Formats: sequence, structure tokens, C-alpha cells
Amino acid sequence: MELPKRVLLVEDEALIALTEKRQLQQHGFEVVIANTGEQAIEVADSDIDLILMDIDLGAGIDGTAAAERILERYTLPLVFLSAHTEPEIVKKTEGITAYGYIVKNTGETVLLAGIRMALKLFESEKAVERNERLYRTLMENSMDGVKLVDPEGRILNTNQAAADMIGYSREELMTMSIPDIDPDYSQERFMSFWDDKHPLSSAYVRTTHRHKDGHLVPVQINVIRFELDGKQLMFGISRLLLDRDNEFVTHC
Repeated sequence: MELPKRVLLVEDEALIALTEKRQLQQHGFEVVIANTGEQAIEVADSDIDLILMDIDLGAGIDGTAAAERILERYTLPLVFLSAHTEPEIVKKTEGITAYGYIVKNTGETVLLAGIRMALKLFESEKAVERNERLYRTLMENSMDGVKLVDPEGRILNTNQAAADMIGYSREELMTMSIPDIDPDYSQERFMSFWDDKHPLSSAYVRTTHRHKDGHLVPVQINVIRFELDGKQLMFGISRLLLDRDNEFVTHC
């Protein structure tokens, strides 16, 4: 069973805080109340799932300052809940959080919708971050050379193994293109090769890459063409080509 979401409600007016707490509890949220910005900073922790932050908090620091200090320590969805509608104040909050701004007294339905939308956005961003971490882990720890290229053959991303294979740094390799490192693939031949491959198609290619010092390195590449966010890309996994005696094969 999923645990209830824990909301930190930062509101200096006790009656409003209790009313909002009761509304949220009726919809399955667990609510912690802080009456000042300082108290909000003190009670905020990684167990909080979402923060509802008023801007005017009486004496002491206001909600924007409290939000900035909390978000320096924790990655949390924070939604401002305020009576202010002045454009300059709303704009200021946009520079602190991207999870929304709810105007007070617009009703329980709007409040709940804003909270749920912020939670969904946060979960979506966490999923993207997890996928990016997985991608980086696979790229960085692969013993094979990995390159991501565009339709013109430009190297958009690569791992250290691919760079080490031909004596370049990753930064150097990411300023180059396939024709720069493969003497068998001119720009025209690479683009012809690209056009010959359908999306989601794959192929094995034996070729050579030119090492930074000038000598040729025989490689076998598993090439996969695919589409991401409407862009056509090609993913290549390179491996040094060895014969049975662990010597480099002669490229034909």
C-alpha cells in the first residue's frame, strides 16, 4: 500500500493553516505545519514530499527566502500558495521553483489540482534523471567504444573507451565527425550509408579508425539507427578487431 504523501504547509495564519491542513488530510495527505520561514527551514527534510509555501510569513524571513534556503539543501517540489497576484512577485517565484503558483482562495479543487500536478511533474523529472544516470553509467563503464552521431556524422556524445581506442580525449572526439576518424568513410559515403539504413535498423561494419598518431586501428562496429524526440540518430558500439591469436586483423 502506498504511503500518504507528506506535505509541509508553511502558513503564518493559524486559522488558514488549520483549514488547509484539514482539506489536505481529507484527501489522504499527511500534513506538517510551519508558521514561519525559519521554522520551515528547520523542519524541512528529505521525508517531505511537497512544500506549500506562503510568501508573507510575518516577522522574519519571507517565503521566497525560506524556499531558496530549503531548495539549496533538498530537491523537492515546492509550490507557492499566496494572495499576491502582482506580476513581479509571480515572476520572482518562477526563478525559485518550476512547480507552480497557486493563488489563495481559488478553491479546494484548484489547490488539489496544483499539488497533484506538481507531484506528477516531480516524479516525471525523477524518472528522466534516473534514465540519464543509467545512460551515463552504461556509457562510462562500457569496455567498448560508444558514439552517438547525427545524420551528418558529427559525434554528439562518446565514452572514454572510444576516445582511448584512438588516442583522443572525449572532448576532442566530440568536436569531430566520422569522416575525421575513418579514412574509408568520406562525408558522401557516410551519408549514403545513413540513407541506406531504416529507422530501428542495425548493422555490423568492419572498418578502420585513424589513431591520433596516424596509425590505423581495425574495428568492428554495431550500428543502430533510431529516432529520439523527433531527431534521427545513430548509435555505434566499437570493438577492436582481433584475430584468434589476439593480434589485430588486417583490414581489407
